[in-house]
Amino acid sequence: MFLSKQEIFFILTIAVAAPIILTSFIAYLLYRHNMLQKNREIEMRNSILSTQEEERKRIASDLHDDIGSNLTGIKYLLSFDDNDSKERILSNTTLAKQELGKAIELMRLIIHDIYSSDIATIGMSGSLTTYVERLHLTHITISLDLQIDDHRFSYFFQLNVYRICVELISNSIKHSNADYLSLSLSESENRVHLNYKDNGSKEASTVKHGIGLENIHKRVHMLNGNIKTETNTFHEGAIYEMYFYPFQNTNIYIGKNDLK
Repeated sequence: MFLSKQEIFFILTIAVAAPIILTSFIAYLLYRHNMLQKNREIEMRNSILSTQEEERKRIASDLHDDIGSNLTGIKYLLSFDDNDSKERILSNTTLAKQELGKAIELMRLIIHDIYSSDIATIGMSGSLTTYVERLHLTHITISLDLQIDDHRFSYFFQLNVYRICVELISNSIKHSNADYLSLSLSESENRVHLNYKDNGSKEASTVKHGIGLENIHKRVHMLNGNIKTETNTFHEGAIYEMYFYPFQNTNIYIGKNDLK
């Protein structure tokens, strides 16, 4: 049975059109994928810039409120006149030394908070260990349990987890009146588990946690992570439990200079 001219023409038309339609469809899918990826990168960069700006505001606030108020108090303690007794001068000088020690400790925190350890060279675990050692704290014990292979994770992932850990430690030192805190990082089944707690007292301050905790949430979101447990009050100690899935976001690349 022979095909008619119309049937032959129809078959030839389909044969010619099918590859064009298929190619166009594939091109559309690729275009859509590229646009989604580009939008995701733009969203990520905007989130990073927003986090950086909030951190600058917090550092400025720390310098003004913490260091500034301490130095003002020290100046007042050391303002003597001819009528002051030796006992008052000695007492105020002792208090001024104590306040100066606190100011130096706060300054160390702020400096190390600004400084991004060389993640690319010594990794996240080495950077956290170095950070804690450089604080030279006398009133608080910090326990680190870092059971993680840094080499498995990207610079982007390591830097942001490092920043989250530094923010948690900094909050405890500044606001919780704790004398002990612990931080552990472990990995299993392609996920990273962060567990953090301190033994903050009931007299702990609840002021100025907003920006720092907001930055923690932003970084967790950037890493496609989730916060399983988060303390609602700092009066009886802080508890945080987070999970990250670093291998679910491998299609996004951001240069190192954008992350510092």
